[in-house]
Amino acid sequence: MGLCIGRQQGRTRRWWQRLVAVSRVNGVLRSPSPQLRRSDNQRSAILIQADMSMPRDDLPFCECRWLERAAHDQHCPVEFDPKLNEYNLKTTNGGSMRIYHCPFCSGRAPESLRSQMFAVVSPEETVRLHLLTKGITNEAELRAALGEPTHIFEPGVVSIDAEVDGHAPEIRTAKSLRYDQHSETATISANVHRDGRVRISFSGKYIG
Repeated sequence: MGLCIGRQQGRTRRWWQRLVAVSRVNGVLRSPSPQLRRSDNQRSAILIQADMSMPRDDLPFCECRWLERAAHDQHCPVEFDPKLNEYNLKTTNGGSMRIYHCPFCSGRAPESLRSQMFAVVSPEETVRLHLLTKGITNEAELRAALGEPTHIFEPGVVSIDAEVDGHAPEIRTAKSLRYDQHSETATISANVHRDGRVRISFSGKYIG
């Protein structure tokens, strides 16, 4: 009998609920990451954010090997990404959500290799980019200062608030503009919210 039993319809949802429920019982508020993993060129196209804590670094690594067995079970919507050394929960729409903790022992998943796939942005370069984007408050100022973006994602960010007092979580979206041409090591990302606010951040470029 496989680790995961059930029809395709609703299977991922049940296991998502199982992962979250067990994680909450063990004090781990964020088992699978809500970040959708797409192709390398689209990986930052959509980011789903939730009001949750980061994975628990104080917990030991998983030793029960459930994640490893689940990834080898064709009936279980868990997959292993050897390139990133990450386990993910497959969704019915072709996406996936990263699993940070084992749903049975609450141990941490293996250390991800994701950070090794991105360039390191030096403190000097961070300061330079900060000064380059300082004072930008809206999209018009952003385009005037940086020009046309390398990529535009709409929506680029989907944020989901936590459920409060029985009220359904609110979903907010924002357009994302990404600039790759202003730095050899960093990407400039700007999220343009519906009220016109612009939030700018820097991240290391993908180097594979």
